[in-house]
Amino acid sequence: QVVDDVLDFVGDPQVLGKPTGSDLRQGIVTLPTMIFLEQNPADERVWRVLRGEDTSEEVVQMAVDVICGSEAIAAAMQEARDFAARSCQAISRLPDNPYRQAMLDLADFVVERIH
Repeated sequence: QVVDDVLDFVGDPQVLGKPTGSDLRQGIVTLPTMIFLEQNPADERVWRVLRGEDTSEEVVQMAVDVICGSEAIAAAMQEARDFAARSCQAISRLPDNPYRQAMLDLADFVVERIH
């Protein structure tokens, strides 16, 4: 889910099938937005979109750009990598078989699909 939240900011809208910043535009606070607001609590550009005060394309894009230009995306991706590492650690206790390997591969794929 964290990677999906990051893709909402940095993904290709053609591939995602939705415009950049869709969650933000709908007032959904995702991890990248939360991290940004923790670091920049007074940034009205993002708050105006979240509160539904201005969801024009120009203002949403400005909010997306400011979040993408901050440390929020990298911090959210680090959180996703940490979740994947913990899940791989838990999976590694399972018997060594193709199903275990598939789960390990899936954890890697989910985090790396952003590239």
